[in-house]
Amino acid sequence: MFPEDSRPFIEASLKNTDFDSIYKSIRSDEIESKDILVGFEKNYPNIANSSNLNDILKNLKKKQ
Repeated sequence: MFPEDSRPFIEASLKNTDFDSIYKSIRSDEIESKDILVGFEKNYPNIANSSNLNDILKNLKKKQ
């Protein structure tokens, strides 16, 4: 089974051959996620870890 965050990339790759556009979209999402998590870590140090990182990011994106 593929990780949930890989699904959009895989599905888009199968439907679209414009790989440059797909890459830019995925990369943009990665940068946004990093910025969100860096801000969270500044406000709530030592809370995020490998077991809760995806849930934290998901909830923070919902709030935006």
